Amino acid sequence: MRRHAAPLALALLLAPPALAQAPDAQFGFSAATGRFPHGGVALDAAGNLYGTANAGGAHGSGTVWRLAPDGSGGYTPTVLHSFAPGQSEYPFGGVTIGPGGALYGTTYSGGTSGYGTAWRLAPSGSGYTYSTVHSFNGTTGAYPYLGTLAIDAAGNLYGTTYAGGSGGGGAVGAVFRLAPDGLGNYAASVLHSFGGPDGAYPYSGVTLDAAGNLYGTTYDGGANGVGTAWRLTPDGGGGYVHQTVSSLGGPAGTNPYGGLAVDAAGTLYGATHGGGTFGYGAIYRLAPDGVGGYLQSTLLTFDGYNGRNPIGTLVVDAIGQIFGTTSSGGIHGHGTMFRLAPDGVGGFTHTILLAFDNALGSIPYGALAGDAQGNLFATTYAGGSFGEGNLVRMPDTGFVAFNLPETTTPEPASLALLASGLILLARRRPQANG
Repeated sequence: MRRHAAPLALALLLAPPALAQAPDAQFGFSAATGRFPHGGVALDAAGNLYGTANAGGAHGSGTVWRLAPDGSGGYTPTVLHSFAPGQSEYPFGGVTIGPGGALYGTTYSGGTSGYGTAWRLAPSGSGYTYSTVHSFNGTTGAYPYLGTLAIDAAGNLYGTTYAGGSGGGGAVGAVFRLAPDGLGNYAASVLHSFGGPDGAYPYSGVTLDAAGNLYGTTYDGGANGVGTAWRLTPDGGGGYVHQTVSSLGGPAGTNPYGGLAVDAAGTLYGATHGGGTFGYGAIYRLAPDGVGGYLQSTLLTFDGYNGRNPIGTLVVDAIGQIFGTTSSGGIHGHGTMFRLAPDGVGGFTHTILLAFDNALGSIPYGALAGDAQGNLFATTYAGGSFGEGNLVRMPDTGFVAFNLPETTTPEPASLALLASGLILLARRRPQANG
């Protein structure tokens, strides 16, 4: 159930927002390390960065990579796995770090049915051992796209597929769970299949909260036909109840690619790719109303100069600041990194932290990740040293990390320490080769 709040007097400044300082580290992707990274960055406790590239590598079908601090402020790259035709191909989503340092993710195609896979890289000696966790077959979903997998305390993996599903009708996407059996295998189950009125084409992954609720978006469908925000609530009997939190449109914008971020109060934050006042997308908030619904408000409308067409899932830090990127716009036209900081009177102050140019990268798709030093990490699909994507480390962003025990494995989207991966721009059927 959606309820609209009264319009807020939000602190979107009319003057050009001030820019923060420049990145203090970069890494340019190439055919050897993988090309065209769509997913975001995952960080471990040692400061290593992990991610995927959707092309390149030994077989041209994408890679999983690690960037290890080199002790002098830079990074040393290692390709942990190169995907191969007929096995798994084109990892558009990012990496999730699980217990024991195992890495998890998805590929858009490949597997036994050609509909994509979920995979695992398990530490083994000085390297990693690759295994396919699940090959999607259409009924269990088809073409997992941008979403980084979420993992719970029991090791269950959650995500979405862009198409397929177990329900009748249009087979326009599914939410799935992969449950470990303790013997190295995983059982797949479909938690919800989208049919159109409840949403269609979920590009993004899911956000998992402490109560086991799942949150996400669909690019199409819903009451207005331009996308939805949704929640799946455990029903106590092993199933889930679907709720359309919002049918998007109007000031909140249209057609979200990214998923939802959740703060400690259960408030949801998302970005739309189009629509809004200027047609370039918006940032919206969905606040619980206390009776099972949500109050919707628009926090920021993109006008081109301050960015346009956000794709990545937003990140909310420990003090309620919102961080994200836009895929284009800004003073150089190649996208922006931004912060929305609470202003103390119910609004937010917008700051552009970085305006991407071709040298720093172009078209940031992947969601941001932040560390305890206040650095933010971003990948871009293009640009950089070789024109095939770039990673930047941005210091002094004001990002405040959650103070988690060392034994805690954070849930990527809900705790904003690891982030969902992002996608190739496409309206309907995505292209799998960047």
